[in-house]
Amino acid sequence: MHTNPGPVDNDAAAPRYELEHIIKHRFCKDKSQFLIKWLGYGHQHNSWQDQEDIDPEAVKAYWESTKWSGNLQKRCRNCVPNRHV
Repeated sequence: MHTNPGPVDNDAAAPRYELEHIIKHRFCKDKSQFLIKWLGYGHQHNSWQDQEDIDPEAVKAYWESTKWSGNLQKRCRNCVPNRHV
């Protein structure tokens, strides 16, 4: 039985999860995030991950497959844009 995949940890000793594919993207708290379908897990385990925590080649393949226009317009409804005072 699999445990739920969690946030990616860059610690070499931490367990690593392999992504099956990126489902979609959003911009949240000034970061690009991607909804990940994890290899060997059901869709109930999909999770949002920051771009810096994902293999750059997977991100590149996602952008190429979506014919991305260069604008991240979809915002997380729970996120509020940072306002600099």
